[in-house]
Amino acid sequence: MAKHAHIVDLEEMARLKPVPRTVLWWTSANLVRLMQGVWGRVRVEMENYPALTEPVLFAVNHTHYFDFLPSRVAIWAQQGLKTVTFVKYRAFQNRLEGAYMKRLGNIPLGSRGYLLSADFARVHGRKPELAEYRELRAHLDEGERLSDGPLQALLTQPRDMLGLDFDPEQSSYREMMEGCYSKAMSNTLAHAQTVLDAGLSLHIYPQGLYSTRLSQGRIGAVQIAAKLGVPIVPVGFSGMNKLFAPMGIIPKKKGVLHMRFGDPYRIERQELHDFQAFEPREEQRLRPVLEQETALLMDKINDLLDPECARGEDLVGDGIQGVGRFFE
Repeated sequence: MAKHAHIVDLEEMARLKPVPRTVLWWTSANLVRLMQGVWGRVRVEMENYPALTEPVLFAVNHTHYFDFLPSRVAIWAQQGLKTVTFVKYRAFQNRLEGAYMKRLGNIPLGSRGYLLSADFARVHGRKPELAEYRELRAHLDEGERLSDGPLQALLTQPRDMLGLDFDPEQSSYREMMEGCYSKAMSNTLAHAQTVLDAGLSLHIYPQGLYSTRLSQGRIGAVQIAAKLGVPIVPVGFSGMNKLFAPMGIIPKKKGVLHMRFGDPYRIERQELHDFQAFEPREEQRLRPVLEQETALLMDKINDLLDPECARGEDLVGDGIQGVGRFFE
């Protein structure tokens, strides 16, 4: 594990306050504007910004590790609208970065990849190798048998599984891991509802991890929108890769960031009325519908992007690879 990383569990993320701290948000937003306007001479051009009368879910492509800040600041400057971003558990592992993320207003977004990796790290003191992770995922998803060695300990060792008590004599590893996933996503939905109740909007990356070009969409964004009844606004955000270093927050040259907005829309599929979002059996039953709605959303985002950021032939993406996608 990374030197300053720690294992984020379900209880820690449940305690998080998702609404931004006013002073920290104001300071961060104006610092971003200063870096763009004075040091880097970067401006954001916004096209077709919608007239909003209620909170929405901004669904944005993700081309740079820090593009959530300039995109949220641009929306705030346009309408004085604060947004709150869904952020992977991985971002909270570094204590310094995690402390900032918690206070800036972010919603922790769990994943099976993180939960599998974090539980493995709790047991073995290291993150799993890629082959080990793939074997764990095949066991979780398909019931494939785990090989002898380190993976067998996960099936038989009683423990605190990221906040839930695991007794192998009472339940299986697969059952407990799906229980962890359901609990993590229940926390995520509760935090999102808190944000909406406060009159703020939501900000999500449907593709998950960042990539130079638009990569494959995940079914989480449409589940959130359908479950919470919030309109989706597709957004294409282009230019970060040209003006910022890969992990940099200070512009390396002047230029324009293009932020194009699609028309707000709601998910009206009858099958998704009163469904149980992120419940494993429901996800499997409704996967064709969820994938269709996700493909529609990704097409809308793709139409709003500059050519160099639009969908390429490889939908895997060129960002962080391997187990590092989920866990430091």
